[in-house]
Amino acid sequence: MDVFCYVIAPIDHWGLSVPLDEFLDDLSEDDCADAYRARCELFVAEAKKLARQAGWEGDMSEGPNVFGIPPGDTMPNFVMGLAWKQDNNGTTFICSPVPLPWLGEPERVGEIEL
Repeated sequence: MDVFCYVIAPIDHWGLSVPLDEFLDDLSEDDCADAYRARCELFVAEAKKLARQAGWEGDMSEGPNVFGIPPGDTMPNFVMGLAWKQDNNGTTFICSPVPLPWLGEPERVGEIEL
């Protein structure tokens, strides 16, 4: 799966996202949830690695927050995106498994095996 990392101006209102910890805590305890949680953790690790390469200093004033991306022609189900705001200057990092062209060109593109 590809991971696209965007670096954008500060976002100040995060109303349509959920904190990552809350998202992971809300996963049910069935067998499928454990596998999904493991995939989410791989995605988060790759997102943070790409953001570091794109200039993230490692701090956060907001996030990481999860947002949902509806399915389309190439994906049968909702997928998660991840966003956070750097404390130092408010720069916001958005990582997604699908391109988000309205954000411009991604700063970095990575790939994870799921």
